Amino acid sequence: MPRPRGEFSEPEFSAEYSADYSLSFPSDPEGAGIRRSQEAPAARCPCLPHSRRFSFSPESLEKLYQTYFRRQRHETLLVLVVFAALFDCYILGMCAGFSRMEKLFPALAALAGLVAHGSLFLILKSRVLPERFSQKFLPCALWALLVAQLWGLLGLEFQRSFPEVVDTVGWQAFFAFSCFLTLPLRLARILLLTAASCGGHALLLGIAAAFQRGEERELQLLPLVSNVCVYACALTVGAMSYVMADRKHRKAFLEARQSLEVKLNLEEQSQQQERLMLSILPKHVADEMLKDMKKDPSQKELQQFNTMYMYRHENVSILFADIVGFTQLSSSCSAQELVKLLNELFARFDKLAAKHHQLRIKILGDCYYCICGLPEFREDHAACSIRMGLAMVEAIASVREQTRTAVDMRVGVHSGAVLGGVLGQKRWQFDVWSTDVTVANKMEAGGIPGRVHISQSTVDCLKGEFEVEPGEGGSRCDYLRDKGIVTYLVVVPKHSVPTLSPLCPRSIPSLSPLSPLCPHCPRCPQVPNPSFPNPRRRLRLRDLAERVSGAAQNEPELHRLLNEALLERESIQALKGHSTFRLSLRFTDPEMETRYSVEKEKQSGAAFSCSCVVLLFSALLQAVLDPWLVTNYATFAAGEVLLVLLTLCSLAALFPRAFPPRLVAFSAWIDRTRWARNSWAMAAIAIVTAADVLDMLGCRRDRWPVANATAGPPRGCAEQPKYYGHIALLALVATVMLVQVSHMVKLTLMVLVTVATGALNFSAWEPILDQYDRRREGRDRGRGSVLVPSKFSITAMIFVVMLSFYYFSRHVEKLARTLFLWKVDVHEQKERVSEMRRWNEALVANMLPEHVARHFLGSKKRDEELYSQSYEEIGVMFASLPNFADFYTEESINNGGIECLRFLNEIISDFDGLLDEPQFRCITKIKTIGSTYMAASGVTPDAGANGFGAMKEPRSERERWQHLADLADFALAMKVTLMNINYQSFNNFMLRIGMNKGAVLAGVIGARKPHYDIWGNTVNVASRMESTGVMGNIQVVEETQQILKEYGFRFVRRGAVYVKGKGELLTFFLKGREKPGSFLGGTTVPLPHQVLENS
Repeated sequence: MPRPRGEFSEPEFSAEYSADYSLSFPSDPEGAGIRRSQEAPAARCPCLPHSRRFSFSPESLEKLYQTYFRRQRHETLLVLVVFAALFDCYILGMCAGFSRMEKLFPALAALAGLVAHGSLFLILKSRVLPERFSQKFLPCALWALLVAQLWGLLGLEFQRSFPEVVDTVGWQAFFAFSCFLTLPLRLARILLLTAASCGGHALLLGIAAAFQRGEERELQLLPLVSNVCVYACALTVGAMSYVMADRKHRKAFLEARQSLEVKLNLEEQSQQQERLMLSILPKHVADEMLKDMKKDPSQKELQQFNTMYMYRHENVSILFADIVGFTQLSSSCSAQELVKLLNELFARFDKLAAKHHQLRIKILGDCYYCICGLPEFREDHAACSIRMGLAMVEAIASVREQTRTAVDMRVGVHSGAVLGGVLGQKRWQFDVWSTDVTVANKMEAGGIPGRVHISQSTVDCLKGEFEVEPGEGGSRCDYLRDKGIVTYLVVVPKHSVPTLSPLCPRSIPSLSPLSPLCPHCPRCPQVPNPSFPNPRRRLRLRDLAERVSGAAQNEPELHRLLNEALLERESIQALKGHSTFRLSLRFTDPEMETRYSVEKEKQSGAAFSCSCVVLLFSALLQAVLDPWLVTNYATFAAGEVLLVLLTLCSLAALFPRAFPPRLVAFSAWIDRTRWARNSWAMAAIAIVTAADVLDMLGCRRDRWPVANATAGPPRGCAEQPKYYGHIALLALVATVMLVQVSHMVKLTLMVLVTVATGALNFSAWEPILDQYDRRREGRDRGRGSVLVPSKFSITAMIFVVMLSFYYFSRHVEKLARTLFLWKVDVHEQKERVSEMRRWNEALVANMLPEHVARHFLGSKKRDEELYSQSYEEIGVMFASLPNFADFYTEESINNGGIECLRFLNEIISDFDGLLDEPQFRCITKIKTIGSTYMAASGVTPDAGANGFGAMKEPRSERERWQHLADLADFALAMKVTLMNINYQSFNNFMLRIGMNKGAVLAGVIGARKPHYDIWGNTVNVASRMESTGVMGNIQVVEETQQILKEYGFRFVRRGAVYVKGKGELLTFFLKGREKPGSFLGGTTVPLPHQVLENS
């Protein structure tokens, strides 16, 4: 069984800076076995270098990711529709503000586009289109519509003249960049579409420039080169934004896949533990145990008594069945073969118990006893038990034919009330106690082989369903005679009760270790046991776990389940909108907002590098327009150096080995401090904006245009002043790329950029723009056209772009917060599953030895499968409380026997507490049988000295039997513990203990309802040493006495004692140690009725 682990944490891996992300998860649920597979041989993006191609391996995982990616970008496609609608509003605003007849057609076209985009928004929002169409064809259709609008505007430009090279360049760059942000296509296709649209736009402008006059045509060459700079910047930053978004989505996808696999593994393990637990304990008892285990330890300390899980059940039927002739059968085969036979036989009994609604309580050697009507009441509990008994009698007939021995079943049934639950704190096993249980046991003892012996109370419950005849049980059992219990025998009906498939006759030696008794017969169908309802569904992925046992090796199934989980996650997250404020998007829970604020964004360095790229292309653009503008070079050099420093500081935390420790610490502090991140981002945008503003001011000082429009076009930066509006647009692009700040911070920065640009357009740059407009009007005067003033059109364009980018930034933050909530939700689910697994694991560990539980938690076992292990040198101990039967009463003063069992629970719990002592770690509690405590030493796997750690070198006699000496010390400690209990409770309970040493076979009978026990002659003799012993003493045979006296134990010879099946055996009473013991401190405490040493 897996050992308890610490708090679950997700494995760290850098999804931002690895070219391939494929992971596989072995059985280790904590992710310790995470590995990265090799890069997929099929390139996902041929436009990138081979070392930077981003794809998943295998191909099926990449296809699944692309489906997930397209679904995620469905909302961003709505963002692009909003962008287009705002562009239509911009055109309508310009036409309405400067009304002329020639603007009627562009206004109508913009109005038609606005209606089309509004309808498309509603259609996409309602998701009425087929998914294949909306994800594959609609993006290209939307792109074509945008291109048509832009190119149509080129032919109009609010006038009837040929457009200039600068016309709609900003809008073309804006929509080219927006395609990278929003289109649910792969990077190569987006690059192809945007390059085609930019190239076509540049070609149309070039054709328009070619039709102008010679002087004007020459002046259009440099602006054409400037257009290329604007397009290149938009495409470069757009590609960077796509890669950043793709990596973010891939990381979220990987986390979802990893979380699903981890959760499925945890779920599968938890289910195995729960199935194992519920096969040993009824559900209501297991639930109560789990509830108590989760209590605060301080609450448990306040309890006066140890917790006892005991419940009274009325109107049940108890069945005891014993194999008659078992001694003869055991003498005809070895212990291993006998245990195999019992395992297969009792597995068949378990199937019959499921069929007849029985709850198996325990297997005691060759005795099988079960109960009907527990935990859920049944009206026909007596009839079900009769059918069970008849079926068992028929089943044993197959064994009789197979082994050719006179074996039979003796079955006794009694109806009444029981106290059901568990006693003690270790090796919990469900058991029942009551006077009616004793009567049922005696009904079996006083029965007849091959018949079902029932009491009067059972007959009363049958209501004449079965024919009975007098049983005369009192003639065969003194207890029944003394109690005056009237008994009956069930008359076997002519049509016997059907059992499972008959056992195939064969000899015992032919049994294989794992073979069922009937290997050639069809497998008997599994009958669900209503006494054990299915485990509760604690998580919504429970059904997935049941369908994907071993899904890590079944990639298609895992991918399908992952797709379902992602869809479920998206739908669930849509319901969590109420957890954020509508305007600011901040979480309503301050603690959640604090957790989100410290969330580390590993791509902040890439975002700062986008600012460097924007400043680089801005400087290049101005150098093309005005090579002699000195301010441009100064601002570029200073700004680029500062931006590079900001970028390096952001990257230091991601690559700590490449930077000094102090810089790494500083970078990490920035990452986890919200105001520092915001300040860092504001500094980057301030640098880009300041460079633009200073260049514009420098242009005003150095290149002031002449006032006379007829004096020819101005030279330098004032020749094409609209390009500075495009530079401001690129500054907004740099702002929207800051992934580490909130949308409100981005809005603040974009407002500053827009206000700064607008203020310059209407103040310092107003003469330049007016002179530019007059020059164009002078050229087009003959056409009767009126231009929109550039200071209005540029400022309006920047404002509309700012609104568009704010809408997108808001959408991105929604997505980021959604991914954060997903991560928190997945982590909490894994914690819940992991916690439940730890509790189940603790329960299972308290019911089976660890190595046994681990075996049964590995995979599903057949009912007939046997787990066994032979031990040659083992110590076995039985310790009973013979006078507890006199103490037990079911009077009302004892709450129907509950209080008596509570006291027994205290005794057994104190015995269990001794096992926590380091000296007794080699001792394993096997079970309790009523008031009898059974333990063994040395039954740990590969047991060496003291029961732990196998020793390869030969060991001495003293080392070999050290565990037996510890078992003897444990028996003495039990006596002292009971004496202390007697002293505190004014009772006089006595222990009668028997011990033996030798070889045993340890194993589990019934794989689906495992019952761990040990068998062999050693166990039988130890049991007889207890039953034939004297209260207050520890009885051993001579072989055990010879070994223990070497360890300093003192003995008193008792003499020869008759043992059933063994004859006369020489026995001794163990009195204590000659020298001080490690646990008892050398004190020998004389107890009442103890046989003293001969003087």
